[in-house]
Amino acid sequence: MKKTTYMLTLIAFLAITTACQNNNKKDQTSSKSETITSFEFEKEITITGTLQNLDYENLAGEKLSTFILELENEINVDSKNPEFKSQKNIKEIQVGFSDDVKDASKYLKKSITIKGFIYPEQTVHDRRPVVMINATITK
Repeated sequence: MKKTTYMLTLIAFLAITTACQNNNKKDQTSSKSETITSFEFEKEITITGTLQNLDYENLAGEKLSTFILELENEINVDSKNPEFKSQKNIKEIQVGFSDDVKDASKYLKKSITIKGFIYPEQTVHDRRPVVMINATITK
């Protein structure tokens, strides 16, 4: 009887220890993935994502097109300007390339790193809450 009790206690101890270790690993993984980088409006940033094209119509019915960068990781963008609202959990930003970028469409559906200044949406042409202007491709 003593041997059986000892074995059951040992098995229970090992099961609890293993479960606790697995929970700790899950907690560490989820805390890493929950870390979101924060930026500030009206500042220059460098960011990586997949370039996409977005077709849309303006108020006059004209067909227009713009670039969207689908981000590898969500970002937050803080605003120190009371006229602009901070943005949380941003997954995409609209991109306006500088004149130095001759043919951005060759990067469509590819992962690229770009650098430029970010601003909140301000015009009817802005299709995302965060817009990068004068963007250049760094990688």
